[in-house]
Amino acid sequence: WKKAEESFRAALGIEPESIGARLGLAALFIDTGRYQEAQAMLGEVRRRDPANLFALLKAALLDARLGRTAEAEAGAREVIAGQPSNAEAHYVLGLALERRGALEEAAGEMRRVREITPAHPGALSHLVTLQTRLGHAAAAARWRKAQQAALSRLHVEERVRGHRIRAVEAFNRKDYRTALDEFRAIAREDPDDPQVHLHLGSTFIALGNPDEAKRALDRCLALDPRNERALAE
Repeated sequence: WKKAEESFRAALGIEPESIGARLGLAALFIDTGRYQEAQAMLGEVRRRDPANLFALLKAALLDARLGRTAEAEAGAREVIAGQPSNAEAHYVLGLALERRGALEEAAGEMRRVREITPAHPGALSHLVTLQTRLGHAAAAARWRKAQQAALSRLHVEERVRGHRIRAVEAFNRKDYRTALDEFRAIAREDPDDPQVHLHLGSTFIALGNPDEAKRALDRCLALDPRNERALAE
């Protein structure tokens, strides 16, 4: 968090009018519980760019955290009107609805979040809670299983993060052999990650091995049939 804040403030030092740096700071302040600073930063953004939907969404999240349920609901609905597939807006709306006791509606919003972002940990956690409160034990158990799978995947992602960084760095400097070793290490840890098979395919193409590239890309598309980059490769 400290390094992130330093980077955003450095960006503001270079470009004092930066909306992006202010939004980054506001998000950081919300995530670290510095709500007054978040409110002030979002106020600055809204003064400079009143129609900024990201700022409106972060303000709605802040309202939800502070117990301002009506304001959170109104803000989230306004963002959804402009961006119907914004998963975080549906999540914030779900939080507001849950807080005011509209449990079925809240569960509907959390299910919508999962349709857009299947592994969203917050939505899965709230779906377990909501279905339990509604007395739907079987549904709660199903959501709990999905939540555990998502958490397991997050743990895998933590384990392979170093390999992923080194692989991308090696690929970008055209050290394809090193990139291949790093991507293979990720695939051993997480064989069902479509992105790593996409990257393996791209690396094999760069190495002039079309047969291996085809196998890797076929595996990616088996896991994610609409992966546009894999289709292009």
